Amino acid sequence: PTSPFVDETGAKHTFAEFKGKVLVYNIWAEWCGPCVLEMPSLARLQKAFEGKDVAVVPVAYGFGKDVTRESTLAKFRELVGNDLPFFFDGDLMLQSEAQTGALPATLIYDREGREVARLVIPAEWDEAEAIELIQAVLDGKS
Repeated sequence: PTSPFVDETGAKHTFAEFKGKVLVYNIWAEWCGPCVLEMPSLARLQKAFEGKDVAVVPVAYGFGKDVTRESTLAKFRELVGNDLPFFFDGDLMLQSEAQTGALPATLIYDREGREVARLVIPAEWDEAEAIELIQAVLDGKS
């Protein structure tokens, strides 16, 4: 996906900022129960790769009349504190570009920006299999 998304201050970002890192892009929403349940495990996954070229980037899907960047940020902080960066797709472009069709969805990109895996169901991202998968991509074995 190439469309911009914003952080908690409204500053724009793109995935190009993460080139050279293994990118774990998670699409979630504050109103999605399974998304909310898996978010803490994504924070633990990031901690497992602290100091390594792995970026866990959850981007909230801003769909719904009561869903705002502020309401989503509040839910996000409740779930993971400051353990992950907050990003928001209020224009609904990234999820469309990713063509996942459901939430939660997690797409994994190698250091060159190539998609190497996707999972369109909730997962425990800090379990051994998930950590081994990210390590394999980090090691170039994808």
